[in-house]
Amino acid sequence: MLALNFHDVYNRGGPDGALAFLGRIYAVLKPGGVLGLIDHDGAAGNDNASLHRVEKARVLEVIDASDFVLEAESDLLVNADDDMTSMVFAPEIRGRTSRFVLRLRKPADTTAVGP
Repeated sequence: MLALNFHDVYNRGGPDGALAFLGRIYAVLKPGGVLGLIDHDGAAGNDNASLHRVEKARVLEVIDASDFVLEAESDLLVNADDDMTSMVFAPEIRGRTSRFVLRLRKPADTTAVGP
């Protein structure tokens, strides 16, 4: 489970750093294993790095480039009242940011995955 920290990996290392990070998790996860990913959603055009957020679309691009399979998404933690312009630690939004929830799976048969 990655909870509210993938944005740091993405914002510090960019898409390539985030992809490498997922690759390391993939390498140690058993075939058929699940990785849950929850993070603060960001909006296009915002300085998401300084807000401690990441756009879900950017995360989905990294997942698509990885060997993981995106198995499910949930809007359980979406907060329509979060306009995504505040830093996640700001008192008015802390603990109530709009978040995305993703379930990734390492395929059970990994012999067909990779180069």
